[in-house]
Amino acid sequence: MKKDGETINSLNQEISKNKPSRLEFNGRELSWFEDDKKTNSWKGMSGKPDYQCKEYGSGGCIDLTDKMDEFTDKFKKYGHDMILNVKYDKDCW
Repeated sequence: MKKDGETINSLNQEISKNKPSRLEFNGRELSWFEDDKKTNSWKGMSGKPDYQCKEYGSGGCIDLTDKMDEFTDKFKKYGHDMILNVKYDKDCW
């Protein structure tokens, strides 16, 4: 997708209409937002130790370690698809 392309603009229009819950991952934490307010967060990681740059990540997996069950229970109760934004705070950490 291009940054200001047709697909991303269409998605943003739909999001602004419905304001569904969404997820955001910054490389260290997965956050759940409802009506643009953070309601939950879980520590997480992506990639193997020493390979946690956005370029060498694990191909999309986010590991929430011992909190995975808590997240999946909430997601199942929510019962809808969600948008996940990945916004790394730094290139590497």
